Amino acid sequence: MMNYLLVIFSFVLLHVIGGEYIPPGPKYTCPKNDKVLYPCNCTRGTDEGLFVTCENTNLASLSLSLQNLAILESPVEVLLIRKCSFRHLYGTLFYKARVRILKIEDTPLEYIDEGSFFGINETLQELYIENTFLKEFPKEALNPLGLLTILKIDGSRIETLDTDIFANSSAVGVIERLTLSNGQLKELQPQSFQTMRKLKFLDLHGNNLTSLKKSQFKNLRDVEVLDLSHNQIAKLDASHISDLTKLGWCNVSHNVLKELTRGTFARNSVLKVLNMAHNKITRLDANSFRGMRFLSDKVLYPCNCTRGTDEGLFVTCENTNLASLSISLQNLASLESPVEIEDTPLEYIDEGSFFGINETLQELYIENTFLKEFPKEALNPLGLLTILKIDGSRIESLDTDIFANSSAVGVIERLTLSNGQLKELQPQSFQTMRKLKFLDLHGNNLTSLKKSQFKNLRDVEVLDLSHNQIAKLDASHISDLTKLGWCNVSHNVLKELTRGTFARNSVLKVLNMAHNKITRLDANSFRGMRFLRRLYLNDNSISDIGRAVFASVARIGTIDLARNNIKKIDFQMFSELNYAEIIDVSGNNITEILKGSFKDLYLTNINISHNYVTKIEANAFINCANITVLDMSHNEITHFPGDAFDTTTYATVFQLSYNQLTDLSKVPLKNMTGLKVLNLYELHTIDASFNNISDIFNGVFQTLFSLRFLNLSHNSLETLKSSTFGPLSTLLEMDLSDNILSNIARSAFTKLSSLQLLNLENNKLEKLFQIPISCSQLNLRRNQLTEIPERTWPTMNALLLLDLSHNRLENNLNGGSFNGLLTLQTLILSSNGITEVPWESFVSLSTLQYLHLENNNLTKLAKGAFGKLPVVFELNLFNNQISDISKKAFDGLLALLTLNLSTNSLETIPNDAFASLVALRTLDLSHNKLEKLDNKTNSIIEDCLSLIEIDLSFNRISFVTKKTFPSDPYVPYRLAKINLSHNKLPLITKDITFGTKRSRI
Repeated sequence: MMNYLLVIFSFVLLHVIGGEYIPPGPKYTCPKNDKVLYPCNCTRGTDEGLFVTCENTNLASLSLSLQNLAILESPVEVLLIRKCSFRHLYGTLFYKARVRILKIEDTPLEYIDEGSFFGINETLQELYIENTFLKEFPKEALNPLGLLTILKIDGSRIETLDTDIFANSSAVGVIERLTLSNGQLKELQPQSFQTMRKLKFLDLHGNNLTSLKKSQFKNLRDVEVLDLSHNQIAKLDASHISDLTKLGWCNVSHNVLKELTRGTFARNSVLKVLNMAHNKITRLDANSFRGMRFLSDKVLYPCNCTRGTDEGLFVTCENTNLASLSISLQNLASLESPVEIEDTPLEYIDEGSFFGINETLQELYIENTFLKEFPKEALNPLGLLTILKIDGSRIESLDTDIFANSSAVGVIERLTLSNGQLKELQPQSFQTMRKLKFLDLHGNNLTSLKKSQFKNLRDVEVLDLSHNQIAKLDASHISDLTKLGWCNVSHNVLKELTRGTFARNSVLKVLNMAHNKITRLDANSFRGMRFLRRLYLNDNSISDIGRAVFASVARIGTIDLARNNIKKIDFQMFSELNYAEIIDVSGNNITEILKGSFKDLYLTNINISHNYVTKIEANAFINCANITVLDMSHNEITHFPGDAFDTTTYATVFQLSYNQLTDLSKVPLKNMTGLKVLNLYELHTIDASFNNISDIFNGVFQTLFSLRFLNLSHNSLETLKSSTFGPLSTLLEMDLSDNILSNIARSAFTKLSSLQLLNLENNKLEKLFQIPISCSQLNLRRNQLTEIPERTWPTMNALLLLDLSHNRLENNLNGGSFNGLLTLQTLILSSNGITEVPWESFVSLSTLQYLHLENNNLTKLAKGAFGKLPVVFELNLFNNQISDISKKAFDGLLALLTLNLSTNSLETIPNDAFASLVALRTLDLSHNKLEKLDNKTNSIIEDCLSLIEIDLSFNRISFVTKKTFPSDPYVPYRLAKINLSHNKLPLITKDITFGTKRSRI
């Protein structure tokens, strides 16, 4: 008895400790709530830090996102800011963020202010600014970046570089790679780079440089790579580059150099690669290359060695003839290195052409040639050839046994004859290639296959016959391919899948028959294909699918039947496919889904969108647990039967947009509660937008315990009751825009304790409701609100952005309208018919940063018009009717950085109007009626000590005096850009230089 017990104990112990090794995840992971960083997105986490992308956003939203990013206290390996809408980078955008690599791409950025990189100066090592409108080198902004090793500014509008662009910079002894490429750079100062003693890589290609100065690269003794290509440089001599004593690679191609002067590179004694192609050099003499004893790239001319590896050299021979090529390859042979030859424009290859390399050549690629016949004799001696690719030739037919008597017959494993004019294959063309594993014949003009076309090719695992004109495929053609695992016959003209076509190909895993003319499938279509995982039959003409067609492929993972002519989903069409991951029947003519159509499916993405579904029978979905995505959008569904989904069927994402639903209670959501015990994978997204839903009955959502995103936009909802949504504690975003809501019960949203974004744009609301305490963004744009009473907002709230634009508020905002919004950062009141600034309503908004009052009817700004708003950064008063600005109108806005007064009716501005705006950096006064900016003794912007940019375009200014722009030898004004276009200036006098010596006009 004791022995028996011991045996059992040992068995259990082994069972417990057995198992496979599961590698640990990254040290830093993305936040589980992906809306924390909105509008940014954490794409992945690594041991070094997070990868974060911010796209299509503005500076205000970006600032909020990066603040949240800093709160996570996780280092950021790469922060990518792309396709954003800001032109001016300023403020504490990156404060406390720990970023190692920062990329700013495809953004109309023009200026970067001093201090913009405070916060990341202790971590930033690489900075990439690409495809921007940057107009000047951000010298001051880069000063604190003491760890910066790589700076790349590609595609900018910088025209000049000042002397010593890194003067006083913390990066001066650290930076190793500097790129200023593909811009408008016209001039370099002699000492532009003089303090960058550690620089190793300097790239100035793709600019408009016409000349270099003497000692242009002074002190750059460590530079190893210099790229000046694609400029307009007319002269290069020793006085320009003699300081580059470690230069090893130099590219001055695509310039207008007329000569290579004597001793140009005499001091560059370790130069190895010199590219002076595409210039206008007319002669060379014995002194042209004096001192360049390590220059060796001409050994293989006209070929070029692009790189070396442990396996061999990579050599390219372009734009040459056979004689020159022969000399080059003789020199190459003397190096005794293996060679790979590609892309040679041949018509014929003679026997014996590959003698010499037959003992080493393993891979041969002949691409985009005029080759007219298969080089059978030429290939015979290549006894080590494993890969042969002939792509883009003019070969029309293959003879019998193309590798007869070839030394490669028992070696070659991959054969490609693609994108050519091949019309016919002989039955035994490939019969001796018994080791072949990969055969690609796609993109030819094949119309038929012969019986036993692939005889003896038992080892072939991959066959590609796509993009031909093959009209028939049956078992007699491919039955010899017993190890075939991947087959592509898409883009042909196959009309049927005959019975048992793939019966002998028992290990086939992927079959692509898309883009043919197949009309029907039956129970024998897939007989014998028990290991099939991916089946693509999209873009055919299939209208008839027999019952239990897929029963013989129980392991199938993907079934793609999109864009056919299927009219209904029949009984058990998709039944017991336990391993199915994707079922796509979108873009057909389906009108009904019958009982038992989908049965016993798990973790499946089902796409029935873009059909004409009007009828769904009871129990159409049976035991379909955790459907990852159920897309029934773009149909004509008006309702569901109550038992369309049984009690075990539920979805993670349920897409119902673009249907004809009128009542959400007719959507059977009650059973979508997930697993009864674990409750892990319940429905988290419902999209029912673009329907005709007019009412939502109580309790429709009450069982959806993990719903996160709800989209009911573009419907016909008129009323929301207090119990419409119930306690959806997990809901993060709700979109109710573009309905006709006029009545929302005050407590309709109060139980949505996690709701962050609520969109009610374009409805008919006349009064407000109580917002959820966690709501951070509320969009009430385009409604009919006329007032905001006191006590509208709950004492506890997290609102950051409130959009009330395009309503009817007029002058009805009072002192308590915004009481309780203790965290509000952005307030949008544009297009409300406001005639007086509602300063009393702003008193409680101590955290407000962005205030929008554009497109209203303001006519006057009194003293202290906005009250005290200590942290407002941006004020937009565009397109009002302001004609009178009082002295000290902007008192209380001590932190204001951007002020927009464009498109108003201003004729004069008193001198003290901007007296308190000491932090103002951008001022827009365009499209007004201003005639002057001074009173002969003082400028109206004299107190704006931080002003960098002013726009005065489209005014009536006729004269610029010495006092128009502030100037004082003891006050460091920073005015850098002035726009005076479209005014009435008859002439320009010397007076315009006062206060503008550092400015661009």
